[in-house]
Amino acid sequence: MKQITHLDNEVKQLVHEKEELCEKLCSYFHFLYGQDFEKYHVKLVVEVIRERGCCLVSRQEIFEKGYKSYIEIGLEMGGEYYPNESIPIWKCKGELFHQVGYLTMDTKEELSRKIDETIKSMLEELSEENKI
Repeated sequence: MKQITHLDNEVKQLVHEKEELCEKLCSYFHFLYGQDFEKYHVKLVVEVIRERGCCLVSRQEIFEKGYKSYIEIGLEMGGEYYPNESIPIWKCKGELFHQVGYLTMDTKEELSRKIDETIKSMLEELSEENKI
């Protein structure tokens, strides 16, 4: 994560672009693997979460203290949600007398690899559990 101390419109655009890239990756991997999980009667969840504290918020709040966005990967089973992995995208913190942001420097390829490895590991685990 790269520390950014000067939060301006250029940074806002950069964060929005990174979050949008992550949303596209989430959609792609859900499309790619979603049906594989349905065989085990579970739903794959791959999505970008934006929150402040414990509340979901809009992307317009990226410079608010406590805002963070991340890719969350998990499973839904029987109406219950089980998170497996979260990959940070952006975090805004209040430090001393100003806001400071932290942005992932992962490339599209690095993010894709992390998501893919996590999902494959989850599938392997489900496969092993269902062999017993």
